Amino acid sequence: METHDRIPGHRRNSMLVARFFISLAANQFIEDTQCGFRLYPLSLIGSVGLLKERYVTETELLIKAGDSAGEIRCLPIKALYPPGQSTHFRSVPDVAAISVYVISYLMVKWGIEALRPGVINTYRGAGTSRDVFCLSPRFDRAFEVVTLLTCLPLTILYGAWYYVARVFSVPAFQSLTSNGIPVGRMLRSVMLLPILLLFSIIDLIGNRLRFHPDLTTAFVRRHYAGPWRKEQVE
Repeated sequence: METHDRIPGHRRNSMLVARFFISLAANQFIEDTQCGFRLYPLSLIGSVGLLKERYVTETELLIKAGDSAGEIRCLPIKALYPPGQSTHFRSVPDVAAISVYVISYLMVKWGIEALRPGVINTYRGAGTSRDVFCLSPRFDRAFEVVTLLTCLPLTILYGAWYYVARVFSVPAFQSLTSNGIPVGRMLRSVMLLPILLLFSIIDLIGNRLRFHPDLTTAFVRRHYAGPWRKEQVE
């Protein structure tokens, strides 16, 4: 993640946004949430319920490992993007699938933390937390659509409860406060998701027309890269 010049700009933007939200859900800063070079302890694989497919599974594992009090360690490796290398990653459908899963997980996680003040790790094994809504593939997709449409008002509701709870010394949303990052700043970044989507669409259209506005890069660096700097959470 430190070798900026080796990572294509559009990929780095998506990696920074993914790192921001996955780290929130996993209760810890994860330097690179999109690296595919990983080592999974068998004990971890056996303790979580894996319900998603394709690239969403990688995100699901990170989130559930962190949200069940597991420690995720990152080691430095090189960023390699050989010219012309083929990939099975589908930019639009896979990014969309990962995004809606993380958003739906966060909405459930923060709902649990709102109802159970003091709780940080909301995942307690297969069938708990977000897993409750995976009754069937169709029900799971419907739930993701609902949370995607309601994530902004839910975030406003959670934010209001956080500030009210703080007045009465109720330890709500401990996973947010334990990171040492301003809660208001994190919630604001969630609220700015529609603008991020709009800028991404404008950049996509502009690139195809050979006009490169690149509105996304500055926006991502301002709202999604800074809040998760190492020095703020170590």
